[in-house]
Amino acid sequence: MTIVRIETADALLNAGITGFVNILKDANITSYKCVNNYVEFDISILENFHHYYFDYFANRYKELLSYTFIITKGKDFLYKKEWDDKTIEDWNKYIERAKKNLKSNSYTAAYKMMSCTEVDLVEMEKKLKKLKLKKNQTVSDIQNEIHEQIHYLQTIIDFLEKEEVKKYILAKNIAYTIIENFWGGVSFLYKSKEATTADIFEEYKKYFINPVKFYYEEDHTKDKYVCFISNQPIKKTEKPYAYGMSWLTSMGVDMGKKKSHFWNLQSNTCYISPLINFIYSCIPAGFTFMNNQGYFVNCNSSVEALTRLNNNHEMYVIKSDDNIQLLEARTYYQLIDFMENQKHKKAKYEVDNIQVIKFSNTDNKTDNFRPYTYNVLSKDKLEVIKRHQKSLNNMINRVVKTGDGSYLRIYQNVMERLYSNKNQFDLIGLLCRTNLPSKAEEPIRSNRLILDIVYFNNSFIGTIIQNQKEKEDGSMSDYYSYVRRETIAYMENAGRKLAYNYKVRNASNKLGGITYRLLNALKTKDTGKFMDTFINAHLYAAREGELIIPPQMTEALTDEDKLQTLGYAFVLGLRSGLNPKGDKKEEEENE
Repeated sequence: MTIVRIETADALLNAGITGFVNILKDANITSYKCVNNYVEFDISILENFHHYYFDYFANRYKELLSYTFIITKGKDFLYKKEWDDKTIEDWNKYIERAKKNLKSNSYTAAYKMMSCTEVDLVEMEKKLKKLKLKKNQTVSDIQNEIHEQIHYLQTIIDFLEKEEVKKYILAKNIAYTIIENFWGGVSFLYKSKEATTADIFEEYKKYFINPVKFYYEEDHTKDKYVCFISNQPIKKTEKPYAYGMSWLTSMGVDMGKKKSHFWNLQSNTCYISPLINFIYSCIPAGFTFMNNQGYFVNCNSSVEALTRLNNNHEMYVIKSDDNIQLLEARTYYQLIDFMENQKHKKAKYEVDNIQVIKFSNTDNKTDNFRPYTYNVLSKDKLEVIKRHQKSLNNMINRVVKTGDGSYLRIYQNVMERLYSNKNQFDLIGLLCRTNLPSKAEEPIRSNRLILDIVYFNNSFIGTIIQNQKEKEDGSMSDYYSYVRRETIAYMENAGRKLAYNYKVRNASNKLGGITYRLLNALKTKDTGKFMDTFINAHLYAAREGELIIPPQMTEALTDEDKLQTLGYAFVLGLRSGLNPKGDKKEEEENE
């Protein structure tokens, strides 16, 4: 009986530990312990880990894999009783994608690993054809051709669903769809003909698991090297005794070629033990991943916190209609619940400055490719997220086309500014300008969204004021509403009233120019210019006996943040007048 312990350390190792535990949980393996900041297990549980490894990804990401697409979408056609022109169109799109997958390198490599050869998928794929209707033909005229194609597809699907075939094709799908994003160049991802056609399960076991077993069978009392991550003794700086880190995407350097990168040309201080090498192979299972993007919450108060926050039940199975922003938001809410849970009441004070590691493989062809970004999420920021949970959910999937033709994702941009301790004023100004119509009759439907960002930003500024006050005098008070919410709402309504007054005077055509001048003043934080435009606009449209200037605006005279907060709220109200017909739904929401 050999007990192995692995302790939490840097973010990527923690992701590997999380992935390791996730894989064991998915396989219903319980003979391990998670105690505070370490995992302890008997080395015997690694015996079938090479199967558990791929099973985990197949269970969690099955809806994203091409294998699942071929099976599930294909069965829709098998069970279709009546075909029409739309069915023919869908069939042709399906066939184009299915044929591309079935003859891809990953599939053909999987075919060579299987002993089951009763169907030649390479030849069967060639028989699948698109269906075409000739001039004056109807669907009923090509029934024989449809039946023939259905027969070929039925044969392919029946074969793909055989246990051995499914096992190898899914493993290859997983290797190139998910795992290769995080690491490559070794084991079953080694770039050679022999490696790509060798048994993928045995290749993983041979490279990652067997060296761990071998390590614990040897005596290490006289070893002169140490693993620079775990401080485990290492006998030699060569495989299978020790490993480099260049196989991890954009991490480390090739120890055999880049000795000049190290002090005195000696790189022996940067080797890792077989155990750490194995744990790093589990990094993909620690991240939540889809569409070449992933994230990992490095809440390192305990291993339990790591696994709970990165693998909650709501998002265990990743669906094709999910998106990474939605999954990320769910995790933040899970983190908030975790901190407020009575069983974890200490965590509310212990969990702070949590790292959110984001992975993106969208720019992997650039010379300065850096897949990982590290952001800090403090308790204060989590409080802001909690307070604006509903509005943040509404920002997910909202995309705005900017003036240069590019697309701006609202949720992503708001969260990036929060991570970086930046306010949202530049984004608010950009959105106001992007959606400003060139004609008075064009509708504006984004006021509610932008106003939500104003409220969100107001809470964020409040946390900064609170933190500064705590440092200065140690006092604790609720500054999460820097400017009172009622005041912001009042100013937005004041803008609407002014717009209405311009409409009554048949002067709605003047609102575009006024709005541009106000936005320019807010962008440059020019209080004088803003107030000059603001007052003149009210004087022009004021009605007899009416309070001309909203007194709340005086708060902004000596504070740039209040100027922008109240100023943008006012502009958003004023924008309603740019659409003479009004946006009835938006007005009802504001009511």
